[in-house]
Amino acid sequence: MLRVLVSALLLCVLIQAEARNDRALKLPPVEKPRVQREFRRSIQLERNSNRASSNYDVGNVEVGAEGVHAFNFYFNNLEPTDKVTFSASTLAGSAGYKILKDGCKGVTLTGTQRCSMEVSYKFTSSGIQNTVLTSPWVLQYQLEDGTIGSYSGTGSESYSAYVIPPPPEYEKDPSPQTCQGQAQGSIVRLDSQSLGEEVAIVGVGGSLVYTTENAKQFVTTASKANRIQSFNPEGMSFSLLHYYDRVKLRLFEGSGNSRFAKYINLDGQRVVASSDGQELYYFDTNGRHMTTRYSLTGAILRTFNYTNNKISSIVDAFGNTITFGRNSLGVLTSITSPYGQVTNITTTSAGLVATIKNPMSQVHTLAYKSGTELLEKFTKPGGQYATFTYDGNGKLTRDAGSGGNRWDLLLTLMSDQRTTDKSSALARKETYYYWSEKGDNHRYVDYASGAWSDNISLYNNAGNEYQEENYSERSTTFTDPRFGIMHDMPFTNSKIVADELTREVGSVFTLYNRSIDSYKLFDFGKMVDTVTVNDRLTSTSTYTVATNTHLSQSPQGATATKTIDQFGRTTSEKIGNDLPWTFVYDGYGRLWSKSQGSNVEQYAYNSSGYLQSVTNARNEVTSYTYDLAGKLTQIKLPDNRLIGMTYDANGNRTGITPPSKPAHKFVFNAMDLMSSYQPPALTGVTVKDTTYAYNQDKQLTQITRPDTRTVKYVYGASSGRLEQVQVARGSDKYFYKPWSDRIEQIDSADGIRTFYYYFGKMLRSESQSLTTNGLNIAKVSYNFDSELRVSARVVEGDGYNSTTAITYNGDSVPAKIGNMTLTYSYPSGRLSTTALDRITDSRTYNTSGYLTGYKAVYTPTSGAATTLYSYTLTRDVMGRISGKSETIGGVTTTYAYQYDKAGRLTLVTKNGATNSSFVYDSNGNKTSGVINGVAFTATYDNQDRLTSWNGVAYGYNANGDNTNIGTNTFTYDAYSRLLASVTGTSNYKYQYDGKGRQVRMYSGTTGATTMRRIYENDLRIAAEYNDAGVVAKEYVYGTSVNSPDYVIISGVRYRYIKDHLGSPRLIVKSTDGTIAQRMDYDVLGKVINNTKAGFQAYGFAGGMFISSVGLVKFGARWYDPNTGRWTSKDPIRFDGKDLNLFGYALNDPVNKTDSKGLRNEMACAAAGAKDVIQEIQNLRNECAKVEAKLSSGNLSAEERKAYTEDGHYFAEQLKQRELDQRNDQDDCNSPDDV
Repeated sequence: MLRVLVSALLLCVLIQAEARNDRALKLPPVEKPRVQREFRRSIQLERNSNRASSNYDVGNVEVGAEGVHAFNFYFNNLEPTDKVTFSASTLAGSAGYKILKDGCKGVTLTGTQRCSMEVSYKFTSSGIQNTVLTSPWVLQYQLEDGTIGSYSGTGSESYSAYVIPPPPEYEKDPSPQTCQGQAQGSIVRLDSQSLGEEVAIVGVGGSLVYTTENAKQFVTTASKANRIQSFNPEGMSFSLLHYYDRVKLRLFEGSGNSRFAKYINLDGQRVVASSDGQELYYFDTNGRHMTTRYSLTGAILRTFNYTNNKISSIVDAFGNTITFGRNSLGVLTSITSPYGQVTNITTTSAGLVATIKNPMSQVHTLAYKSGTELLEKFTKPGGQYATFTYDGNGKLTRDAGSGGNRWDLLLTLMSDQRTTDKSSALARKETYYYWSEKGDNHRYVDYASGAWSDNISLYNNAGNEYQEENYSERSTTFTDPRFGIMHDMPFTNSKIVADELTREVGSVFTLYNRSIDSYKLFDFGKMVDTVTVNDRLTSTSTYTVATNTHLSQSPQGATATKTIDQFGRTTSEKIGNDLPWTFVYDGYGRLWSKSQGSNVEQYAYNSSGYLQSVTNARNEVTSYTYDLAGKLTQIKLPDNRLIGMTYDANGNRTGITPPSKPAHKFVFNAMDLMSSYQPPALTGVTVKDTTYAYNQDKQLTQITRPDTRTVKYVYGASSGRLEQVQVARGSDKYFYKPWSDRIEQIDSADGIRTFYYYFGKMLRSESQSLTTNGLNIAKVSYNFDSELRVSARVVEGDGYNSTTAITYNGDSVPAKIGNMTLTYSYPSGRLSTTALDRITDSRTYNTSGYLTGYKAVYTPTSGAATTLYSYTLTRDVMGRISGKSETIGGVTTTYAYQYDKAGRLTLVTKNGATNSSFVYDSNGNKTSGVINGVAFTATYDNQDRLTSWNGVAYGYNANGDNTNIGTNTFTYDAYSRLLASVTGTSNYKYQYDGKGRQVRMYSGTTGATTMRRIYENDLRIAAEYNDAGVVAKEYVYGTSVNSPDYVIISGVRYRYIKDHLGSPRLIVKSTDGTIAQRMDYDVLGKVINNTKAGFQAYGFAGGMFISSVGLVKFGARWYDPNTGRWTSKDPIRFDGKDLNLFGYALNDPVNKTDSKGLRNEMACAAAGAKDVIQEIQNLRNECAKVEAKLSSGNLSAEERKAYTEDGHYFAEQLKQRELDQRNDQDDCNSPDDV
């Protein structure tokens, strides 16, 4: 999370490295997998063929590397009476190969029996040349008259290997992969020191791609695709079109990547699997890409047609055709989309692509170094450009942008290794080291921050090992039984993490397996994938061919079912026994409708193939308009309001015009970064723009607000790490772990020091002190179990030490949190009941997965149980709440809700009478109505700032922060954080830690502390305490993202009884049912009844509530429940999905929340259901994908770092989902959007 904080502050972090050394603790090697498979690969022989051969590529090897290659022979379709007997095998060719075990000699096979072979190898400098293993066999079969017939045949296996020459040979790794550079979006591949550029082609879902690796002047020991007629005759490839070199066994992808890839012969063509195994590429004998097929069914997804050996058209499964126009010489002149959009192309005299002009006449220009195919200058339509220089071998040495940004690359060859230095414009350097050791290929990186990583590709493509400070991971692969030699999939993954202080070590072992009932590519009945963690937790995913159905099942029994068509498109999916979502497609292959029961959403498309309209279940239509480049320019809402958008030539959004309001504008600089935000002009406001400045490394250095206040970002001169964020009242200062990019300490501008310890990459503890004395006054720490899940949270203060233990069920979701138990219903996996001492609650759901009922009960040790609080919800066809019946304190109240065509709340009735009503202007501002029986009118300016409410004036600073409401005043800093409030008789000031969390509230008059806080994450208070560190309240969470489940005060547990939004309604002593606090709200969240103000910290929708101020804090902003608006603009502006930057939850506070103060979230149970199996399973799948990539053994160092960070991200997300009880409250209308 801390790294996310820094990333949020930076637009682009560039890092520098130091020389390689052994400064940091390295973990012991990860243990080898504890589970051994019966075989690594199998060779299928055919009953009706007397000869079968297979080619096995050993991959990249080093002289002297040794090993054993094990495999099985088996026959396909033996009759019950057939017998196959093998005689002795022979081996001819390289002396480096020897038969170690002939488990087939003299063996007779019947049915599906197999015999095994083991061949040892030791590589010499000559590599493997024409080495063939031959295994003769005789098959005896019974004729109809009972006589025995026979015929003989052979099974053969040929071997090849690319022997890695010793250093200083440069091109040690013939399979460089993409690592995205930052200069102008260029693709810089450090392993090969090559350059790539990509230009999207309008309307085709593909791009033209350039890479220097295919230039004649690029020197490499690996094969390359230079001006191959069927692939890249003009020097650029098309991203959907590939080429295969069967001699070098190398796949050249249209994306510019190339990789080692084995093939099988099928239907007279060579078939190669995509890296993720989802697609199969069919090539003819010349390496031309003929078709792409869906790997599960074999259905053709795309067909490639050629004229004179050059691509002429690509036709998808639905007849949509991409046409490549050529002149009489066969030179590419245009690409036409299936819907007629034309991109025009010109070429140089040497036949290389020179310009690419889209239908908007926006032109990308490519210029080449004289007499070569090396790109020298790449210019975007907006005029921004990048220039490139090379060494004598065509290797990239500089990538320089028009804004002064650049990368410099320097290769150094040594006797035992090679290094590549990558230096930025500000001379920040990171160094990549490459060497081989005992057959393993190392890629060691020293980053500018001082962090290091070592990525080790294990010999013989056996897997991969990765190490960095206090973290080690080892992954192995096995041959996918469906694809054979074409594709490997994860087999095992072992992780070891270490505590940076105690050196305590934790580990987790994951085993992946796939079983299939037939080894034919498409002719099988069922495929089962399993993931087992620590030999205990097993998830399964079963694909059944007959029904085209994927069934995913968690260890505890939660299920998700998805049905696909022959092209792999989802046709239905459901959670547990819910009503399924169904998906229907039109004749062009586009989604036409999706539905769950009567909740139907339909889609229409314009003549250019773009989405034209969406019609929901209430027959409300939203329409879309585009420019010739396919950019969305206008949205027509169901109530006919219009939203406008404009773009610059590079496609950056330069303007957003809300309905009936002036435009908000954005300006971009020579580095293509936003330099200015220009909101609508206001009377009396001279400066209205916010400006942004950057250094040459494209790092944000200053934000200047309209009120002239600035936020300055200071970076390490050599490390490039963020060191300070400076505002008028002081600086937030960042300190890092030695040889790491992990934050160790943050000293905030308010004098709050936060210190962090880690367990591997996971946060182990967070302590809080004052910079004036450095003494700890509070601390939150975490323990971890054998699955590296949080097993306990410990809160410490002066004389206070409290542990909240967490245990999990088989789905790795909490079964017990402290004293609270949780149970779930299956097969949906949704939260069913919780219990804390004498208080229990229960939930009900409808067939669409939405929450429909809740009841909280106190059960005394004797006597009848008492219902403390309950509600039932009725929902409309789209799942929105249309009615609520609520019982609290024995009194039942009924509510009904109505919405307009924009989905905004317009009417609330209470027991049949109007309680609240709202009238909105064109951009969602409430202009008049009634709130809880009280009428109001309001006025607004062109920036949607509220100027008056029932005659009370509202004032703002130039940045849009609400500074006064009548006589009440509010003070904000340059971050738009609330620093002080004077409301009525209350006068408070606020302090923040380095992550922007409010940690202290004190009297603005006397300076006396009202409370201090320490957090367990960005939204959850762990404890409140006084200046001496004496803990007054400890909060425990489980069932929602920001609202507690119970609080401990003076050793007494109080249970939170909450409504569907997470708003506390009753705070009840859990042992005897005593009600300590009751809170009631109006529909906007204003507290209208509070029996014990200040008893605990939370209010409406689980936000942090200060009763005397009347505001609620959600993450980044403060919410004013009196008006239903934020007090400041959205810090992420229109990325918050609301055209009104002050609008809360899209004016639907009944169904939506915004726990982070950034964007609305649906408050419903269906999302929780997705989290149980679908989202958690998806996260596990993402983790598996990352591990598969990490296991591939051919990633560049930057790719390794990126995939590793992805893996940590997905793992952290997975843990958070499990810990947060899967109630993250994401949009739950439907599984997917168009």
